[in-house]
Amino acid sequence: MKYLPSRIIFRSCSLVLLTAVFLAGCGGSDGLNRSSVSGAVTLDGQPVQEGSITFVPIEGTTGPMAFGKITNGQYSISAGDRGPVPGKHKVQIEAYRDAGTTDSGGASLKDQVVPAKYNTETSLVVEIGRGSATHNFDLTSD
Repeated sequence: MKYLPSRIIFRSCSLVLLTAVFLAGCGGSDGLNRSSVSGAVTLDGQPVQEGSITFVPIEGTTGPMAFGKITNGQYSISAGDRGPVPGKHKVQIEAYRDAGTTDSGGASLKDQVVPAKYNTETSLVVEIGRGSATHNFDLTSD
């Protein structure tokens, strides 16, 4: 009977342990006190049909960004879905519409419909408290 060198056994055990830790982190709590946030998003008085919303911690708020999908003018991010941590956040909102053209591969091109002042150059800031909050965003094109 052949014995495996201890180095191979150590590497195999390490890989199994790292995989177990990674998988546990994917499904379990990350230890952060996250909040739930939801609300409405309109552009020039009309619901944003499809888009995304990102909460970016600022000014002493420590934690990861939180992302949500906007559908029919509504978004909702639960604490269990990796909601934002309590504190101050910049808010970035994006929405696209079909540009009516395609690229060389035949894929439809999209135009950003939300002005840069609400995404790449956002001026939106909200305070997220503990628990759940509602934040509505009434955006304008001008």
